Amino acid sequence: MFDPKLATETLRRELGVSRSRLYRLFEPFGGVMHYIQHRRLLDAHSALTDPNDQRRIIEIAEQHCFNDGTEFSRAFRREFGCSPTDVRSGQKADLPYKSATDLKAYALEERFSVLLRRLHA
Repeated sequence: MFDPKLATETLRRELGVSRSRLYRLFEPFGGVMHYIQHRRLLDAHSALTDPNDQRRIIEIAEQHCFNDGTEFSRAFRREFGCSPTDVRSGQKADLPYKSATDLKAYALEERFSVLLRRLHA
């Protein structure tokens, strides 16, 4: 999920499905790229609410494939209705998102495959 080169073709190959099947799989999520961005933003939100994660917001944004802080902030606001700064400062701690704790049992490089298998099932 954190590879900036992640694209539709990569997912298609990983899942072993046709392009049209892939698009049908992701249609309920607003499309393949929307799903990928959504997952990245959820993980960024989790990092911002983690009191032990003291990285700057731009560092978190860059780790989640956003090269521009403004782009990250706009996407974050569209997704959650508040800014990354609001979440970091605890002003918007009442957001409904909670991290998927079951995924934390997997190594970072395994999480993507687990998510894909869940989608494909």
